[in-house]
Amino acid sequence: MSIQLTELSEELLTCSTPKRLADPRCNEHLAGSSFEACSATLAASSVSVPVTTLATVPSVSTCMMTSLSPPPVTSAVHDISLPVSSKSGISPPLTTSDVSLPPVTSATGTSAASFVMTDTSVSPLTTATVTSENNTSSAVIKSRKRLRDECKWKRNVRKKVLKNLGKEYTSISGKVVCEKKMRTGCSENCKRKCHESFDCEKRNEIFEQFWSAGEINQQRQFIADHVQRIATKRKTTGKEASSRKFSFLYCLSVENCQASSVCKKFFLDTLGIKEDVVYGACKKKCSGGVVTSDQRGRHMKQRRVADSIKRGIRQHIESFTPVESHYCRKQTDRKYLPESLSLRKMYRLYQDSCKEQGTTPAMESTYRKIFNREFNYYFFTPKKDQCDFCTQYRNTSSKSEDLERAYQVHCAEKEMARQCKENAKMRAKSEPEIIAACFDLQQVLNCPHGDISSFCYHRKLSVYNLTVYNMGNGFGSCYLWSEVIACRGANEVASCLFRFITEHASQGGKIFELFSDNCGGQNRNRFVATLYWFLVGSIDAIESVTHSFLEVGHTQNENDSIHSAIERAARKAKIYTPEQWSAVARTARQNKPYSVQDMQLVDFINFKEVAKEIRNFDVTDAGCKVNWSKLRSIRFSKAEPNIMLVKHSHGDDYARVDLMRRKRNVTSAADVQLPQLRTTGLHLSAAKYKDLSVLCAKYLIPPAYHPFFQALPHDDTA
Repeated sequence: MSIQLTELSEELLTCSTPKRLADPRCNEHLAGSSFEACSATLAASSVSVPVTTLATVPSVSTCMMTSLSPPPVTSAVHDISLPVSSKSGISPPLTTSDVSLPPVTSATGTSAASFVMTDTSVSPLTTATVTSENNTSSAVIKSRKRLRDECKWKRNVRKKVLKNLGKEYTSISGKVVCEKKMRTGCSENCKRKCHESFDCEKRNEIFEQFWSAGEINQQRQFIADHVQRIATKRKTTGKEASSRKFSFLYCLSVENCQASSVCKKFFLDTLGIKEDVVYGACKKKCSGGVVTSDQRGRHMKQRRVADSIKRGIRQHIESFTPVESHYCRKQTDRKYLPESLSLRKMYRLYQDSCKEQGTTPAMESTYRKIFNREFNYYFFTPKKDQCDFCTQYRNTSSKSEDLERAYQVHCAEKEMARQCKENAKMRAKSEPEIIAACFDLQQVLNCPHGDISSFCYHRKLSVYNLTVYNMGNGFGSCYLWSEVIACRGANEVASCLFRFITEHASQGGKIFELFSDNCGGQNRNRFVATLYWFLVGSIDAIESVTHSFLEVGHTQNENDSIHSAIERAARKAKIYTPEQWSAVARTARQNKPYSVQDMQLVDFINFKEVAKEIRNFDVTDAGCKVNWSKLRSIRFSKAEPNIMLVKHSHGDDYARVDLMRRKRNVTSAADVQLPQLRTTGLHLSAAKYKDLSVLCAKYLIPPAYHPFFQALPHDDTA
């Protein structure tokens, strides 16, 4: 916000103090000249002057109208406040979002912005938060630890809120300081007749406005504007060298009234202050009439870290590759670094990096501060994430009826899903023809894998592992493939399940009951349902396939034990190829070792193409819509191969969905040919292939594995 000095009229120079304070055109700081002289000299030049960063404006009462020259600009940044219409000249402070400071060039050619020194010790996270207040489109960055908010500290609340408002508060030493109250004032014999100019109502109005400001700089400015310090005219002590050199003239004013001279006692009692407060305010008053802002805690003697060093620390932290939470990756911004890392180890790696670059590393405390304030990174992957909805319910103090009802449904579905899984597990243990299994994709495995520091800075080849746990006999199966073979979508998951089910069907399995999480892109979709339709319609040994989905937030199952065993086995191992990950999975458990199968191109089937043979996935026989995102269970049986049974709650009965509804030529699953998903492998990105090549060139990957990485298909350009 800039103010055109041409708008300053003579009216502002002759009106009363409250009226000038209420006019925003007076809220400016003109360097090197008096208030009246600046308005007269610059009226023709239309110079745009920014709002000053000082807390208050020079507003001089009528009895003190003299030539004002402003104080020198201080180096500290203070709260910006603009006067608003008030009855006693005290204005509430505004936030920095209400004022913008355009750069102004002074007469010497120096930018006005250069006189305001910003605090470079503030972290970028804090800066991002401040920016978000001025620009609603900016997002607040979440950090690893809670940022300190000094405004909410108890001592600052006592000092800056209660004390400045004149309220009762308890000091740091434990002393109770009473609330400020207006006192009686001078006697009736006062020669200035103060009580005749200001009755009790006007005095109370001035008192309330003075303390309601709640800002010490504005209160001091008010005192300085209404107290004039002059040289003593006469000496009454009889001594030639008297210590008293100044006298003080006091005045008060209210809205639309001229300032009236009052005595010292009346002035102090009206504001409820002591004479030391007046002396302090006048001592801080500069020649221009502006009181210098409170400088406590604003010295510039702190040790500062150069921006280049901070930037280097951020770049080093960002060079590590974090992973997202396994279960709640859609609801949380928290990311996880490998368990082998620690903050101390990262700092040592940072020191080594600075040594290679020939730069001086920052202190470990600085590295920790930036890591904790600007990054939301943790050093472990949670094996069991908490349910978001349950956490929300526990943290909500006033629970509405809708929230209570939704929570009861959520808990009921969780218990029914677990009970259904437990019942299937017990049946599978007693009846060999029943196969009860749960499946899940493990978090991405990387090649190469090891405790070499450079592995953390480069992109690596991704390896996927779908695990299936047979709850009837406790055996686990792993299906591994790399990212150059296939992705990890619905076709890939369905192809692995096809291999698992057909293998167990050949061993006597007839009834299959499967359990998984609710991922729509991998598990709960029509392409996996197409797999079940094909199995019951084309393989005679399979009587039925049921796929139940665990409640969201409570999908922990036996597959987590497989993932944990593989991660423990690989913790201290050096792995360079997907085949070595297969070897680690085979040896991860001594008792009942896992069955590991390496998936190839020919093993992946395009079930999206097969799904075109089915006409209806969305409408039940009763005419109701199938909400795939809310399904709890689907079932296919040999008795009705073209019928899909669906549940939207584990407590409901199955609803029928005719897959061939209104289709003239009904397709039999036995007549369908399964097409291969793709005949050629996928390509790595050029950036990832470059990183792998760098690891090979530095011989961080042994030469024996160089041909494998060099032969990986990749894009030529990024």
